[in-house]
Amino acid sequence: RICFGSALRLLGIVRPRGMRLFLLPLAAAEWDTCTTMAFTKGATTTGSSFVTHTTDCIECDSRWAYVPPRDYPEGALRPVYKYYTAFPREVNTNRSMMYEVDHNPELAGVTDPLPMGHIPQVRHTYGYYEATYPYMNEHGVAFGESTAAA
Repeated sequence: RICFGSALRLLGIVRPRGMRLFLLPLAAAEWDTCTTMAFTKGATTTGSSFVTHTTDCIECDSRWAYVPPRDYPEGALRPVYKYYTAFPREVNTNRSMMYEVDHNPELAGVTDPLPMGHIPQVRHTYGYYEATYPYMNEHGVAFGESTAAA
């Protein structure tokens, strides 16, 4: 039995009564699972609140990408692509260097996706970090999801 809370307490991140979470190691698990945890400022030694999430699927593209803030002209349209979780989840979508073939040799030979359609683009977007599906913008506003049924 591994006590994740004890590990965080040893690192000085979480207070002794801040969390009770036990993880059971599963050798060669054959299924995909994810873990979402949230900590309030009272549960951390730094007084910070934070949320974390893992995307523990075998084929998922777990790269983090930074999408910089941008300004768009009036009437601009944003392409909408089919969502993929497997690597590569995006290629040459003009959103982040992480998705550009010129900056990632491992994407060589992967074809550019075709947009499913377009929607109106807002005039200004904030910069944000994204992974498979959790997102957080430059102001610390974040969202994600949990695959837990409870």
